[in-house]
Amino acid sequence: MIKKFNAVNNELTDVIYSLITSLQCEKYRQVADRIEFCLPDAAIFKKRDDKEIVEKGFGSCLLKSYGIDNWEVSIIVNIKNCQQAKLTPREITAVILHELGHILNVPDLPDEPTFEFCFIHGIPFDHALLEQVQESNNLAREMYADSYAMQHGYGAELITTFHRQNENFDQKIGFCQQRIEQIQNPEWLGGKTISIKGNF
Repeated sequence: MIKKFNAVNNELTDVIYSLITSLQCEKYRQVADRIEFCLPDAAIFKKRDDKEIVEKGFGSCLLKSYGIDNWEVSIIVNIKNCQQAKLTPREITAVILHELGHILNVPDLPDEPTFEFCFIHGIPFDHALLEQVQESNNLAREMYADSYAMQHGYGAELITTFHRQNENFDQKIGFCQQRIEQIQNPEWLGGKTISIKGNF
């Protein structure tokens, strides 16, 4: 059903089991053995930024790649922050579904025109353009992950987690208003399952 629970408490275990038993989509079943759920204390952080995001938010999705189409993911839920912000079980479920969306509902994104990309393709490097494309891609990733939660009936709960994050913690939700407007749109965004060659 899932690869493993790594040091999760009873409350989070109940939420995850309830969530997973309701996920009958083929997309999830194909990659379920590559996904683990854990609390921050059990996570391995390769980047300091990742650790800070988890410490200041409700959830995060960390990719461990070993080559093309050979990957594992840790979905980290900061249950202490969830409890501090008084998230309901459905709101915690919305957070987890959003993180699963980063795996199961990935958008097709344009290549980011990094210096290396421009050098290989013989085009001038433009730092302002790179930042513009990166911001656009980051927004698309978040919107598609949000849409996955919305597809499963947790759009309203996801929006309330945005407000609770912004009310309770210094780290604010990125692209908040744009994401809320997209979630409230009845049409959901359909993406693909992550691959290392794809855009994560």
